[in-house]
Amino acid sequence: MRGIKIFLTTLTLLGMILLAGMFFAYHPKKEVTLAKTEQTEEKKSEPKSEVVEKKEKDNTIAAVDKAPELSDYLTQQHFSGTVLVVKNNQVLLSKSFDLANRETREENTVADGYYIGSAQKAIVATALLQLEEAGKLKITDPIGKYIPDFPNGDKITLKNLLNHTSGINGRSEGSLAVTPQQVVSEIAAKGIKEEPGNWSYTDSNYALVGYIVQVVSQMDLKTYIQEHIFDKAKMQHAGFGEAPRDLPAPVTSYRVKDGQYDQQVMPDMSQLFGAGDMFMTATDLYLFDQALMKGTLIDEKERTEMLTSGSSSTYGAGFYAEPTKYTSHGVIGGFNTMNSISRDGKIYVVLLGNTNQTDLGAVNNHLFELLSENR
Repeated sequence: MRGIKIFLTTLTLLGMILLAGMFFAYHPKKEVTLAKTEQTEEKKSEPKSEVVEKKEKDNTIAAVDKAPELSDYLTQQHFSGTVLVVKNNQVLLSKSFDLANRETREENTVADGYYIGSAQKAIVATALLQLEEAGKLKITDPIGKYIPDFPNGDKITLKNLLNHTSGINGRSEGSLAVTPQQVVSEIAAKGIKEEPGNWSYTDSNYALVGYIVQVVSQMDLKTYIQEHIFDKAKMQHAGFGEAPRDLPAPVTSYRVKDGQYDQQVMPDMSQLFGAGDMFMTATDLYLFDQALMKGTLIDEKERTEMLTSGSSSTYGAGFYAEPTKYTSHGVIGGFNTMNSISRDGKIYVVLLGNTNQTDLGAVNNHLFELLSENR
């Protein structure tokens, strides 16, 4: 009997050992299953992370209305478009008014793009001044150095082009697609009307500036500005010509006469090379202004060149140097842009309109008065 008990006890122990071995043998499979589950959960969460990242990268300033007196005034003035007002690094007003398209009744929004017309001359001027800062040219250079055989090219300087004091006749803008070289050839063919020195505003001056940026940088103007200005200033929704798919298409513009809104058709934008083919949001234009004033784009010496009047017109290089502020202005079709920076860099007012029914010059001046009163 005792032998049988010992046998049964031994058998029981062997069985327990066998069961334990089986348990530990299968246990790693449970850990592998758990690891796979964790990996699956991580993969499922990746799209959410990408969405969050994209939102963080989109730096469009959201709608804000902390200055009802400014907002009410713009409504009273029948302003149609987007306004952005920043004072002492605080956004006081980021708001859109009226309609982006009167046929579809779509409203303007702060994320919309607008053609900025001649206000882009400040951006093109910045490109040229960057090249001076890099030691690749001097704005006192004669343009003949970069465009051989140009009429009076030994007397007209790059600064004359920037200041609109070149004395050239300038070309008439057409409707068909043209190349930058064709634009320059047409300007040259028109010749000069007087010696350099007197103020005479023409887009052709900045078409020549844009072309010289290409010659010196050995890059096409769009690529140079994208890399050296848009990217540096974090202007994420700025572009040229027709809007690509990944950028906001400019809203529709209208000219208003006797209460009737006439939709404007834009010319082939290649006709406006260097002088009026850019579009952007109000946030983008503000970011350019901010980067300019903070020294991100050009140093103080070059900025002083830009913001110093080159004639009795008060025009420097892209900006008018007014007593209390610097202002760039642009009109194309029904688009109307007014962009101003206080001389101390504490106030920024960006007005992007898509109709001609509001006197943006008067509106801009009044907004600055209201903002200055509350300093």
